[in-house]
Amino acid sequence: MLRAYEYYAELIENLNVVAPDIQANYPLNPLIDGGIPLRQANYKIKLDSTETPRQIDIFCQCMLAAPYKFYLPGQKAVQNLSQLLENYNFTYHRKHRLDLSHKIRGATFILQGPMIAHVRLAANLAGKNIHIIFRNVERTPLNRYAFPPEALDDEVIERVAKVFLRKVPVLVDRKVDASVRDQQRSEIEQDKYEASRADGEGERRSIDRNKPRPIIGTTRTVAERARGLLKVFSVSEA
Repeated sequence: MLRAYEYYAELIENLNVVAPDIQANYPLNPLIDGGIPLRQANYKIKLDSTETPRQIDIFCQCMLAAPYKFYLPGQKAVQNLSQLLENYNFTYHRKHRLDLSHKIRGATFILQGPMIAHVRLAANLAGKNIHIIFRNVERTPLNRYAFPPEALDDEVIERVAKVFLRKVPVLVDRKVDASVRDQQRSEIEQDKYEASRADGEGERRSIDRNKPRPIIGTTRTVAERARGLLKVFSVSEA
């Protein structure tokens, strides 16, 4: 867990320096396909203990460029959107429009924000699992995953960072069919092979997923891996 913290701490430090333009669309207006873009900024990280760490929390703010106002017809639609915004803990104002029977026929929404995106990695000693919790990051407001401790390797740690940076939509795609899974596994193995050659390892090695794999490596490697995730943003903004 401490090595994972070192990786994320290095990443957060670089994010706050580089300040890349990272945006994500959220379904805050059901009348618009594709959602409303929010910009990420103000990254923070917390660790519960440096001696026996059991929990890592990563935060950022997701902000609108300006308050967003729209009218949504229908009582059910108004109720559904209000519940969704509350699940996101997204600051908003709402003004109902009533019919002659004083029933809701629609509402004007004014979205303000910001919204907090939060990732938590927590060790559950009782269940002997590592829980990874995404709040306001993936497709739904809250998603939870559980991994055995040995599965928290460099791939999972980097995958969490990629989800947080919006490079991939979800940590684990539960709907992927067998053929797509096989193709993804082949691509992952190819990426590992190319990475091993770049690191001077010479030849491709198969990975036994039943054995624990080293997390990240040396402190220098931690920094290099964390900065590597930001290269694409630096290049695109240059």
